[in-house]
Amino acid sequence: MYDTHAHLDLFLHQNGFWPNLREEEPVELLSPENHNLEDYAINFGLQEQNFIDKHIENHDWIVQPTVSSFNFLQSWKLIANPKIYLLLGSHPEIVQKNFDLKNYLNFQNLVIEFIKSKPELKTRLIGIGECGLDYFYSQEPKIIQTQKDLFESQIKLAIKLNLPLIIHCRDAFEDLFAILNSYSEIHGKFLIHCFTGNTDDAERIIKLQGKMAIGGILTFNSAKSLNEAVEKNDFNNFVVETDLPFLAPHPFRGKTCEPKMIEHSLRKFALLKNMSYESALENSKLNAEKFFKI
Repeated sequence: MYDTHAHLDLFLHQNGFWPNLREEEPVELLSPENHNLEDYAINFGLQEQNFIDKHIENHDWIVQPTVSSFNFLQSWKLIANPKIYLLLGSHPEIVQKNFDLKNYLNFQNLVIEFIKSKPELKTRLIGIGECGLDYFYSQEPKIIQTQKDLFESQIKLAIKLNLPLIIHCRDAFEDLFAILNSYSEIHGKFLIHCFTGNTDDAERIIKLQGKMAIGGILTFNSAKSLNEAVEKNDFNNFVVETDLPFLAPHPFRGKTCEPKMIEHSLRKFALLKNMSYESALENSKLNAEKFFKI
């Protein structure tokens, strides 16, 4: 198996590990000077290693996204498991009323230099994300504008580092396409994580040579428009994910999603594309490996 998007840090947290995960970022990070960035990492000891090993024993590889630069620092030691790759993320929901974009980007630059100083970490960073736009919780103009500015900074970072961009988008597709259309350098190098759109949305993404990641929602009875989008568009435009511990597929909907549950999404994908499960797994994995250069 494989997984293009799995929050293993939260999966550990929900199973009794890493109790301090994603606590509020330290105030001193607003003035990012003289930090030993390695001190922020959460211990990835033998118990955590055994727990993860057990749950991904049938995976060839799995991608751990992050939601902020600090979250990245907390969880980067997951690379102790050779199957795990990382994304450096700036989720739109980190933009709150007290969010200081300039200070955040200054700190992100420090984190990037930290990554470059560790060859074993640098080779396991395979993308920028998740980042993007999310208007579900707030439509306040100032927050929306800051989300846009943060997202554009991440596009520029992905272009600069020659890494693919993994995008989170909720209730913001029009603004998303307006921004993506302004950056031709990222066309063909971005992935819409947790794609839940319709055929029109899919066609607009494909026009920009982007890919779409599909997961547990594909198996829901309510996902008719998503099913139609997958049926009508070429197999190679899609990869598969879990977004664990969220979005467990049917028949586990509402429960904690586990790595093995990706099989249910893959079987639904295979059914929609009129192919065998084995072929859907093998070919979608190759498609994802080509995108991430794994």
